[in-house]
Amino acid sequence: MTEPHKKTTSRLKEGAAFCCFLAALLGFVWLASAVLIPHRTEFGANWGAFQKEKRDSLDAVFFGSSIVYCDIIPAVIYERSGISSYVLAGPEQTLTTTEYYVKEMFRTQSPKLVLVEVTGVFYPKYTAYTKANIGYMPPSLNRLGATFRAAEPEERLGLLFPPYNYHDEELRFENLRYPADDLAGYTLVTETTDIGGMLQRPVEYDEGVFRANIGSLREIARVCREEGSRVLFFLAPNYYPWERLPLLEHEVGAIEDAEFINFNNHLGDLSVEVETDFFDPQHFNVWGAEKFSAYIAPMLGERISERKETDKTLWQRRVAVIENVLSARQGS
Repeated sequence: MTEPHKKTTSRLKEGAAFCCFLAALLGFVWLASAVLIPHRTEFGANWGAFQKEKRDSLDAVFFGSSIVYCDIIPAVIYERSGISSYVLAGPEQTLTTTEYYVKEMFRTQSPKLVLVEVTGVFYPKYTAYTKANIGYMPPSLNRLGATFRAAEPEERLGLLFPPYNYHDEELRFENLRYPADDLAGYTLVTETTDIGGMLQRPVEYDEGVFRANIGSLREIARVCREEGSRVLFFLAPNYYPWERLPLLEHEVGAIEDAEFINFNNHLGDLSVEVETDFFDPQHFNVWGAEKFSAYIAPMLGERISERKETDKTLWQRRVAVIENVLSARQGS
């Protein structure tokens, strides 16, 4: 071997070794940082609890923003239909991040139905919760993808090296241990606001961002098709008259192999009360969420013919937790 060839080979080996070292260092930092990141069991981005779910035990998984984790109660769906589901959403979550949530979910679950709330098509490219929405994802290529495609450039260092984001947190090894989530991703909200009826909420429309968000929905539909799951895009009921609703319905409704339901068209069937069932005009409280979840349970049952084997004790406990909350109001 000539001298130039030897030098080239040596440099390639050094480069490969350096890349391996960086990958190992990044993996170690991600895993070690689990003791630094505080527990997160409500208000979305609850990957630690989600990973406690038995592998391949969920019939359906819900994705989206705070609208989803406030409006969907998996225990009510289970009680009404026998369908096991989970809410894997995040606050003001962009659809680019949701795209990677769906991909990461398929590493441990194979639901028959994936449901994505699509209010996020009108969200800006970045929102205020990138650190939580991506920072709690498990170490994986999907987390890397979300970091470089869905996070602001200034947030990437803290997402790649979590101790940078959480260096002020106390080291607590119990952070490694998540109990089973009795609410299955739902965030219990009991506050009540009399919203009075329809409220105007103008949409800050950006054509480029909107098209990118539709692209993320198409990618979600493609991934679900490859994984053998059915995908349902939906708009949760609220009392905002969406001024660009026809555009949303046209674009989302045209996505291949996907179903779209606008539940605002079903408000009259839900029997929700504007005086008692809302936290704010866009989010149900637990009593509104119970009505909505009970309403969609048979619709899910029509789309999922076979149920997966579940931990019945866990699901009975989940049902009891919600029943206790609902009965407390009835008894007051």
